[in-house]
Amino acid sequence: MKTCFKCGEEKPLSAFYSHPQMKDGHLNKCIECTKADTAERVARLVSDPEWRIKELRRQRAKSALARANGTASPVKPETQQAWCERNPEKRRAHYAVSNAIRDGRLIRQPCFCGAKAEAHHADYSKPLEVTWLCRKHHMEEHVRQNEQKILTEG
Repeated sequence: MKTCFKCGEEKPLSAFYSHPQMKDGHLNKCIECTKADTAERVARLVSDPEWRIKELRRQRAKSALARANGTASPVKPETQQAWCERNPEKRRAHYAVSNAIRDGRLIRQPCFCGAKAEAHHADYSKPLEVTWLCRKHHMEEHVRQNEQKILTEG
């Protein structure tokens, strides 16, 4: 028997999701409360764009901390493959830029801050029209675009 910290009810261990990092091997919140919290979070992600942006920023900060501590998980090949399958136009644009640089049709430029840059596509249907941004400014631009997209959708 275990007590759910959310609803305060005492329930059998079968009423709790397993969780290997917990002392008894089960989450401290019962399955019913976990499902209710998840449903509430999903509804909020859809209905509250400002909260969604705040949540994305919190998750980015958490990931940055994990990378800085060396505890971040490496990207798995199957994850990369799934991304390529979901984004064929983006992948073609990346190949086009890579080939154009190799062939000398496109010259890599520094970022506006002076650092080594990578190609940023404002429009993937125009693969050789790129802006040269360093990794930091490139990621900041994508964050800005994603947040703008969330605000205009919601």
